[in-house]
Amino acid sequence: MTQRIGLQLYSLRDYVGEDVEGMLRKVKACGFTAVEFAGYYGLPAEELKALVDEIGLEPYSSHVAYELIESKPEEVIAYSKALGLSYVICPFTKPATAEEAREIAEVLSHLHEQLAPFGIKVGYHNHAHEFVEVDGKYLEDYLLEGFGHEDMVAEIDTCWVRYAGVDPVAYIDKLGQQAGPIHFKELGKDFAPGSREGLDAMVGEGIIDFASILQVMQKNGTLERGVIVEQEAFQADPYAQLAESVYHIRQIWPGV
Repeated sequence: MTQRIGLQLYSLRDYVGEDVEGMLRKVKACGFTAVEFAGYYGLPAEELKALVDEIGLEPYSSHVAYELIESKPEEVIAYSKALGLSYVICPFTKPATAEEAREIAEVLSHLHEQLAPFGIKVGYHNHAHEFVEVDGKYLEDYLLEGFGHEDMVAEIDTCWVRYAGVDPVAYIDKLGQQAGPIHFKELGKDFAPGSREGLDAMVGEGIIDFASILQVMQKNGTLERGVIVEQEAFQADPYAQLAESVYHIRQIWPGV
């Protein structure tokens, strides 16, 4: 099986400048096979697609703000189709109640209905606050249960799940087919609960059991969806650290 290892390009937001092509070529050189966008650098979809195609990166997924999904779905649909995405992921909301979580799910479900004919699935990316319990259930669960279609996905961010005190291996396993692609974001060994201190680390240099997550994905039939690396801050050259993350993932990939 091809190892689909993507990069959430938000990781390099401070290193792009005006050289988008140069940045993407360095991403490819790190060993990534796919990218997940977090903005489009002011480029038309056709131009951006041609660029990633020429470099040899799959335009796999994109984080699209909830406000844009809600207010301008036509723009989201048109750009996503032209770019050739497989996933449109809502990266952040902040529900405070079960009802608010269900309302968010309804908006995302409506977008999914419009994108599904083009082979594009919609999903939700968590932070830690979705793992607050309301009446014995996580807000994340209310949101995911509110999805109106079986093929909508939870893009589980491993760092934030663990930061919230939840076992990401068990939670991803519980979701089964609803999980994936998975955000492989490490949590540093010296992280300080309640702050961002010690949060960022290369994959394999923190406390998250990524090997077990890959095994769970294989068991549940979601391994082909792949993983998407994110690292928000770097202690050395970002491309060198990202290349180390890719190397580590390839060493623990099931069946290697």
